[in-house]
Formats: sequence, structure tokens, C-alpha cells
Amino acid sequence: MSKHRHKQVRAKRANGPTVWVDEGMKDFLEILWDRGINTVLSCQENRPGVAWVEFGSPDDAIGFLETAWDLADEEMRDRIEGELEVAGMWEVNANQWHLEDGIFTLSVGLRLPVSDKDRLVALLTDQCDLTDEPTVLAFQQQQSLQPGLPS
Repeated sequence: MSKHRHKQVRAKRANGPTVWVDEGMKDFLEILWDRGINTVLSCQENRPGVAWVEFGSPDDAIGFLETAWDLADEEMRDRIEGELEVAGMWEVNANQWHLEDGIFTLSVGLRLPVSDKDRLVALLTDQCDLTDEPTVLAFQQQQSLQPGLPS
């Protein structure tokens, strides 16, 4: 049983059933599902300031990473790349699952700063107009004012 207890709410999978998820992950997961990106597990904060999502396949993880990259500013891209040790660096790991005799599949886990997750939710739900520089700058400034979170 997980030591991380967060309020659970119902989230709607695209063309599928509702499922219970951490309240802080609901909007993020629904956005991913609406874009055809499958997830299997998640936690709104399984380390201080860090969200976690497990994608159903490497293709789902790659789809998410490419979407995030397209929306990211230079600082977030530094955290996504993983080539340099930077504060708030995204962590990716693969997990093998034995399905039956000699048959395996992979899921891919991703840890990212809660602030990056929340920024992506805002960008993906058009709360920020990417063509309107003052709006994007105001959002970035708002995020940087949150104590203890990477901007």
C-alpha cells in the first residue's frame, strides 16, 4: 500500500470509463487521455514537489515528451532533455512486465516537477495563448512566485 495518500476524485477517460485518480492529477490525465496518450498509474506528488505518471507504453511516453517539448520554454526543455544535471530535471525509467510465458511489455514512468505539470495543463487547455507573449510571461511570473517550486 502506498504511503502517499491524496484525495481521490473521478476522472473520465476519453471514450472510456471513469477512474479514481489523485485530485492534483485529474486535469493532467484527462488532457493526456483526450490526446490518445495512455497512462496506467500516477501520483500528484510522490516526492516533495514532484509528480509521477506511468505511461502504458513507450509510444505513449514518447508522445507525451514530444508534446511537452513543443510547448516548453528553454528552461523546461533543459529539464526535459536530461543531458545536464539541472534542478527539477525530469526522470524517465522503463519497467518490464511479464505477461505470460516469454511475452513481455514495457511501461514508462516519468517524474517531473509539479510546476511543469501544472504549466503543461494550462498550455494544453489554452489557458495561455502561445501567440500572446504578455500572457505567457504573466503565467511564467505567476509560477515563479510559488515558494519551493522550480519556475
